[in-house]
Amino acid sequence: MSLLVVEDDPLDQILLKKAFSRVDVPFQYEFCDSAEDALDRLETGKSPRVIMTDLRMPGMGGLEFLSRLNRQDDLGNIPTLVFSTSNHDDDVRAAYQRRASAYVVKPDSLSGYERFADRLAKFWFQETRYPEN
Repeated sequence: MSLLVVEDDPLDQILLKKAFSRVDVPFQYEFCDSAEDALDRLETGKSPRVIMTDLRMPGMGGLEFLSRLNRQDDLGNIPTLVFSTSNHDDDVRAAYQRRASAYVVKPDSLSGYERFADRLAKFWFQETRYPEN
């Protein structure tokens, strides 16, 4: 698995899956419905190349999730993208203070999701280099 998506909203999951299939992304992905589920998944499985998280979720939100990732040496270095409906400067600042690699505001159309999926694939999975395991 190359991308772990932490997203509680079923509609956003559907839009991302549809966009990933239409763009034919060159990576495997997995969804977790909550930050708690994602942390459990990360503790028991192979680490993803990139993590993408929503900001506002029931239970543990995206900011706390980022903070928890950063406290673990083996997880704190995984590039993490915040994918949120919020465009507030305070949220953007708080995400970067917790070492988010990028902050993206969710698109408002399927074509916007497709554009995002294409750019995600090109930058994080084609252009960016990672150390060999």
